[in-house]
Amino acid sequence: MESVTLSLQTLLVPVLAAVSLLLGIGVLAGRGRLKKLQGALRDRERQLRRSMDNTPEALMILDVTRDRFTVVNERTVQLFGWPAEKLLQMGVADVSPPYQPDGRASSTAAGAVIQKAVEGGEPVFPWVHLNAAGESVPCEVRLVRIPDEERVLVRGSVVDISERLRADNELRRSKERYRTVVDAQRELLLRWLPDGTRTFVNRAYCRFFGRPEEELLGTNFLSELEAEERARIQRNVAALSTDNPLIVSEVRVSGDHEEPCWLEWSDTGLFDDQGRLVEIQAIGRNVTERRNARDKLEYTRSLLTAALEQSPAGIAIAAAPDGRIHLANQAMMDILGVTRESLKETLDQLPLGGPPRAGGTAGIDQDSPLCQALFAGEVRRDVELRIQRPDGQERWASI
Repeated sequence: MESVTLSLQTLLVPVLAAVSLLLGIGVLAGRGRLKKLQGALRDRERQLRRSMDNTPEALMILDVTRDRFTVVNERTVQLFGWPAEKLLQMGVADVSPPYQPDGRASSTAAGAVIQKAVEGGEPVFPWVHLNAAGESVPCEVRLVRIPDEERVLVRGSVVDISERLRADNELRRSKERYRTVVDAQRELLLRWLPDGTRTFVNRAYCRFFGRPEEELLGTNFLSELEAEERARIQRNVAALSTDNPLIVSEVRVSGDHEEPCWLEWSDTGLFDDQGRLVEIQAIGRNVTERRNARDKLEYTRSLLTAALEQSPAGIAIAAAPDGRIHLANQAMMDILGVTRESLKETLDQLPLGGPPRAGGTAGIDQDSPLCQALFAGEVRRDVELRIQRPDGQERWASI
């Protein structure tokens, strides 16, 4: 038995040695893989750090339970003005004022949006932060939860919107100044889409039509017109082009008045880069007095013309110094033996008395004392004038 036992020990010694060697090799191999894994993790962390530092946003990761930042990038350091080591000892309350502009306590408001992120939401909201100098920094914040087995982590992406707000405020002030100017105008100002939808009206426009701005904007004024007027405006719109961007027309409207009014509209087409009509700006002027005066003048002229045509005496109106006839009735043309087309000629070319001129054309001598007296405004009566008609007949007339 002793010899057998000794043999077993002899046999087991090399086996145990071999197992020990294999285990040692395995441990060494495991340590090598661990080192490689740790190296890969460090490389990944460095890549992630470079990526975070190169982003234009301030990025930070918050441990919600501890209310402490666990990761901050370089942009976060620049935004808040604190060193990274200091920020990693701070939380949301340390970089926020006690109250937000809407009056809510920062702690209460922050807790609400962080809880939304923890529950899986991705809230985006405005937030006022405080930097190291105690200055308010208006920002836009986006939150999202980061998966972690041990901690509740939320990543915050923060953008400084100070410049955007300044630009927005300047744009708003510019619009207010523009609105003040256009509202002070007496002319009616309207901007509308090619389909007739109103996009802008000034106060003068609202006053004229007796309707508030909110009732007019977004409504189609073409639907409020008669079919004939609507068709005329649509033809004008079709005629607008980059080469012909302006059309002026007069329109009879009722407005908020008992009597109809006349408006002169100057429609200017606004085109995009491809030359497509995108909007029309219209400026309306009340030309009722001018239109009424013109209508009265035309009415008076029609009465005068009717009276002249009905007179048995020949009547003609000519202007000095060229003697061009502006008006003559039928009786005068019968006496002269001319047609209406001849009225475009001057007295010097018409057969009004006097001796024949060179070339056989008869006419009146405008340099004669009679013509000079008439053109000077003197009144002459019962003056006999010999008329040489184009057909060769000679007549005498008393003027």
